[in-house]
Amino acid sequence: MRRLYALSAALALTACATKAPPYSPAIANLSKLETMQPAKVGEIKVAQDKLNSIGLRGSSMTSPVGAGYGDYLKDALAQELRLANKLNADASTVISGELLENDVDASGFSTGHGKVSARFTVKKQDQETYNKQKTVESQWESSFAGPIAIPAAMNNYPLLIQRLLAALYDDQDFVAATR
Repeated sequence: MRRLYALSAALALTACATKAPPYSPAIANLSKLETMQPAKVGEIKVAQDKLNSIGLRGSSMTSPVGAGYGDYLKDALAQELRLANKLNADASTVISGELLENDVDASGFSTGHGKVSARFTVKKQDQETYNKQKTVESQWESSFAGPIAIPAAMNNYPLLIQRLLAALYDDQDFVAATR
């Protein structure tokens, strides 16, 4: 009877919505911001509402920040700028963007996959100086078993965002636009 109750409880939990893990800034990303002038973070739009919920084997993962994953990305960018002492609410340089793809896939038998894509823009004194799309993909060890696969996918989401921001900071056109 206990096993049946435990199984029922586990199945009920897998069908629930859960929040994505909070973003943790990547130390490696902070050093890439050294030459940047102070900036503020503008709006990060979401191309389609469906990008605000990530399906994970019958459950869904939503952003723990704001109204959706655009706010998650905005908060991640702001956290890294703040830690690098480059975030300034009065700055004339504004970094904004639009989330275009947003997915982690926990359905594989042994491998999980994720893909995030966003278009970033930089404006200096209301003049656009940068406009490019960045896309990152990742894969990780997973499992057929949901209790292993779902947390693995969830834990890899913030890492995808770290990689997306690293791809932005590594772009020499972005570096030039934020100097």
